[in-house]
Amino acid sequence: MSKTILITAGARRIGKALVEHLRKQGHRVIFTYNSTKSEDVDSCQLDLADAEEINKFWSNLNTKIDVLINNAACFEKDDATSTTSESIQKHIVINLTAPILMTQKFLEQATNGLVINMLDKWADSRPQKFLSYSISKNGLEAFTHYINQNYAPQIHAFGIKLGFTLYNENFPLKFFNDKKSLYPSSIEQLIALVDFIISNGKMSPGVIDL
Repeated sequence: MSKTILITAGARRIGKALVEHLRKQGHRVIFTYNSTKSEDVDSCQLDLADAEEINKFWSNLNTKIDVLINNAACFEKDDATSTTSESIQKHIVINLTAPILMTQKFLEQATNGLVINMLDKWADSRPQKFLSYSISKNGLEAFTHYINQNYAPQIHAFGIKLGFTLYNENFPLKFFNDKKSLYPSSIEQLIALVDFIISNGKMSPGVIDL
């Protein structure tokens, strides 16, 4: 059955792959972008760090959303000796506050809706050089459980714990390859899991290791 799906950060990398695949499956996919401009008719520029912009975005939507995929993420280095209030705030706003606010607006119009939050297997290990990132991603995992405990069956939430899936050019290739050997996952696995979650109405919600 065709769904209307909203994906944050859908103009590149994992988001783009999901947009392209889900459209091939017959779904209508709306996506947001920030710095990576898109001319797609079903795309919209949205600064997820701006709560007022999030409110305006949902107010201007002319369609009911069936599935919300919180994909956008901030991933930068910091640790207990180098982090700043700005670094902590930047990660928390994008990785945790924005998904919460997007879900809040989704709740206002959803009936039997699905939320899929992109989590991180690596964040569970509390990586030393990525303090704010790991804290914010673990917070999003806690929020996923919170939704299921308090808002089912109006919406059900899934958290997908990704490993190192696509190379990030901001970091050395060796870093990526070393971590991928410990925390592997592929875009094909992710796509198959998202397909299964969307199409299988009886699947128990919760957090899934990819």
